[in-house]
Amino acid sequence: MEQPPSDYRTKLFPNQLWVRGMIRMQNTHHTAVQMVLHGPTDIANYGIDEDGPVPFPDAEEYMIAVPLSPVHLNADQLHIVLSTIDTLRNLDDNGIEAFVAAKSIVSGFLQPRSNTV
Repeated sequence: MEQPPSDYRTKLFPNQLWVRGMIRMQNTHHTAVQMVLHGPTDIANYGIDEDGPVPFPDAEEYMIAVPLSPVHLNADQLHIVLSTIDTLRNLDDNGIEAFVAAKSIVSGFLQPRSNTV
Protein backbone atom coordinates (compact mmCIF):
# COMPACT_ATOMS: atom_id res chain seq x y z
CA MET A 1 0.00 0.00 0.00
CA GLU A 2 1.46 3.34 -1.03
CA GLN A 3 2.06 5.83 1.77
CA PRO A 4 1.34 9.54 1.47
CA PRO A 5 4.19 11.68 0.13
CA SER A 6 7.05 11.82 2.61
CA ASP A 7 8.76 14.90 1.27
CA TYR A 8 6.48 17.91 1.30
CA ARG A 9 8.88 19.87 -0.92
CA THR A 10 8.89 17.43 -3.83
CA LYS A 11 5.64 15.59 -3.05
CA LEU A 12 7.32 12.24 -3.78
CA PHE A 13 6.17 8.94 -2.34
CA PRO A 14 8.74 6.77 -0.49
CA ASN A 15 9.11 4.41 -3.44
CA GLN A 16 9.60 7.35 -5.80
CA LEU A 17 12.31 8.72 -3.50
CA TRP A 18 14.03 5.32 -3.50
CA VAL A 19 13.92 5.02 -7.31
CA ARG A 20 15.18 8.58 -7.73
CA GLY A 21 18.05 7.83 -5.36
CA MET A 22 18.93 4.65 -7.25
CA ILE A 23 18.93 6.52 -10.57
CA ARG A 24 21.09 9.33 -9.19
CA MET A 25 23.58 6.85 -7.72
CA GLN A 26 23.69 4.38 -10.65
CA ASN A 27 27.13 5.52 -11.83
CA THR A 28 28.72 5.36 -8.39
CA HIS A 29 30.60 2.46 -6.88
CA HIS A 30 28.26 2.09 -3.90
CA THR A 31 27.86 -1.63 -3.29
CA ALA A 32 24.13 -1.48 -2.55
CA VAL A 33 23.37 0.35 -5.79
CA GLN A 34 25.59 -1.90 -7.89
CA MET A 35 24.03 -5.03 -6.39
CA VAL A 36 20.56 -3.85 -7.34
CA LEU A 37 21.60 -2.84 -10.86
CA HIS A 38 23.96 -5.69 -11.69
CA GLY A 39 23.38 -8.32 -9.02
CA PRO A 40 20.81 -11.09 -8.63
CA THR A 41 17.62 -10.77 -10.66
CA ASP A 42 15.32 -11.15 -7.63
CA ILE A 43 14.40 -7.47 -7.34
CA ALA A 44 11.81 -8.31 -4.64
CA ASN A 45 14.69 -8.39 -2.14
CA TYR A 46 15.46 -4.71 -2.71
CA GLY A 47 13.65 -1.53 -1.83
CA ILE A 48 12.49 0.08 1.35
CA ASP A 49 12.75 -1.88 4.58
CA GLU A 50 10.22 -0.15 6.81
CA ASP A 51 11.79 -1.73 9.91
CA GLY A 52 15.40 -1.25 8.83
CA PRO A 53 17.86 1.46 9.79
CA VAL A 54 17.75 4.88 8.16
CA PRO A 55 20.46 5.20 5.50
CA PHE A 56 22.97 8.00 5.82
CA PRO A 57 21.68 9.26 9.21
CA ASP A 58 24.29 12.02 9.35
CA ALA A 59 23.99 13.33 5.78
CA GLU A 60 21.61 16.27 5.71
CA GLU A 61 20.98 16.04 1.96
CA TYR A 62 19.36 12.63 2.55
CA MET A 63 17.06 13.87 5.30
CA ILE A 64 13.36 14.41 4.70
CA ALA A 65 11.99 17.56 6.29
CA VAL A 66 8.55 17.17 7.83
CA PRO A 67 7.14 20.42 9.20
CA LEU A 68 5.64 20.50 12.67
CA SER A 69 1.89 20.71 12.64
CA PRO A 70 0.34 23.87 14.06
CA VAL A 71 -2.62 21.70 15.13
CA HIS A 72 -2.44 20.11 18.56
CA LEU A 73 -5.08 17.54 19.48
CA ASN A 74 -5.89 16.49 23.01
CA ALA A 75 -5.98 12.79 23.91
CA ASP A 76 -9.73 12.41 23.27
CA GLN A 77 -9.53 14.10 19.86
CA LEU A 78 -6.52 12.00 18.87
CA HIS A 79 -8.37 8.84 19.90
CA ILE A 80 -11.34 9.80 17.68
CA VAL A 81 -9.09 10.43 14.67
CA LEU A 82 -7.07 7.22 15.16
CA SER A 83 -10.23 5.12 15.65
CA THR A 84 -11.69 6.49 12.44
CA ILE A 85 -8.50 5.83 10.50
CA ASP A 86 -8.30 2.30 11.91
CA THR A 87 -11.81 1.43 10.69
CA LEU A 88 -10.91 2.62 7.16
CA ARG A 89 -7.45 1.01 7.06
CA ASN A 90 -8.44 -2.04 5.00
CA LEU A 91 -10.08 -0.14 2.14
CA ASP A 92 -8.27 -0.56 -1.16
CA ASP A 93 -8.00 3.17 -1.92
CA ASN A 94 -4.41 3.91 -0.82
CA GLY A 95 -5.63 5.63 2.34
CA ILE A 96 -7.62 8.34 0.54
CA GLU A 97 -10.85 7.76 2.49
CA ALA A 98 -8.94 7.65 5.81
CA PHE A 99 -7.18 10.91 4.94
CA VAL A 100 -10.41 12.65 3.93
CA ALA A 101 -12.18 11.42 7.07
CA ALA A 102 -9.30 12.46 9.35
CA LYS A 103 -9.09 15.87 7.69
CA SER A 104 -12.83 16.39 8.12
CA ILE A 105 -12.72 15.40 11.79
CA VAL A 106 -9.74 17.65 12.57
CA SER A 107 -11.37 20.52 10.65
CA GLY A 108 -14.43 20.05 12.84
CA PHE A 109 -12.25 20.29 15.95
CA LEU A 110 -10.80 23.57 14.69
CA GLN A 111 -14.15 25.23 13.92
CA PRO A 112 -15.20 27.77 16.54
CA ARG A 113 -18.23 26.55 18.43
CA SER A 114 -21.23 28.77 18.77
CA ASN A 115 -22.70 29.07 22.23
CA THR A 116 -26.38 28.36 21.66
CA VAL A 117 -28.67 27.96 24.62
